[in-house]
Amino acid sequence: MKLVKRTAFVSLGLAAMSTATVKRIGRKIAEEGKLSEDEGKKLIADLLEQSKKSKSEVKKTINKSIKESLTDLDVATNKDVKSINKRLDRIEDNLPKKRVAKKTTTKKK
Repeated sequence: MKLVKRTAFVSLGLAAMSTATVKRIGRKIAEEGKLSEDEGKKLIADLLEQSKKSKSEVKKTINKSIKESLTDLDVATNKDVKSINKRLDRIEDNLPKKRVAKKTTTKKK
C-alpha cells in the first residue's frame, strides 16, 4: 500500500512540475547515479513522458469530478443552453411576424 501511495504522490508531483524542472531533476539524478550520457537522456525522456501522462490523468480526473459535481448540482451545461436557444429560435420562427407601422410625420408650418 505504501508503494501505491508513493507512486501516486510521485505522479502528482511530476504532473505539477514544469518541463524545465523535470529536465533539471533528471540531469541531477543522472549525475548522481553516474549514468552514461545516453542513459541520462533516456532517463530524462522517461521522466518527461511520465510527467505528460500524469498531467493528462490529473486533468481527466479533475474534469470528471467537475462534471459529476455540476450534474449533482443540476447546473445547466453549455450543451443545455444551446439546445434551449435552438428551441427558442424555432418558436420565434413560427410566431407571426409583427408588422411595423411606419409613422408618417407631417411638418407644421
